[in-house]
Amino acid sequence: MTRRLPLLLLLLLAGCLAGQVDRMKDQRAAGDLAGLASTQPGCAGPDPLCLQAQMLRAEACLALALAAPRAPAATGQRACAEQGYQAAIAALVPGDPHRRAALAGWAAAAMARRDAGEADATAQGAAGRALLALDPADAIGCTHARSAQLATALMQPRGPGRCAALRAAPACAANPALDRQIAAQAAACAP
Repeated sequence: MTRRLPLLLLLLLAGCLAGQVDRMKDQRAAGDLAGLASTQPGCAGPDPLCLQAQMLRAEACLALALAAPRAPAATGQRACAEQGYQAAIAALVPGDPHRRAALAGWAAAAMARRDAGEADATAQGAAGRALLALDPADAIGCTHARSAQLATALMQPRGPGRCAALRAAPACAANPALDRQIAAQAAACAP
């Protein structure tokens, strides 16, 4: 009997999480982003159901933050999105096909926080580089990695440090407008 108790508890918890994911999907279908964003997934660690719960909440938080970036709640929504995507990444099991979506969401949430002045470009750059590690030709990964590198470079005073940071941007042509910005800044480095 004592050996069956942990198994029974595990099955009971999985059933609770499955029910929570179903309710969260219903909220998404009904367009209840605020309710979905306020739902705390009762899980952590590698689990496909936990991944779904974390992704659903993170997507809702990011959508709300992007819809009204200056609303009083936007700061918390951006943080909720970034934390939710990081929790989703932690919930990935090896070989999970949702890895790219979770990383792309993390990159977008980190960029939103960076653009709002709530964080530096470190997380956005890490997410972009992680996407490039999955696929060196990933346009979203390249754009985020380059955008983060440009933001990092522009935070430095003009001179060798800024020039070195610009040269460290990954080489790809994913976003022509971003490439022009980096090229213009790099041209200012030329002797």
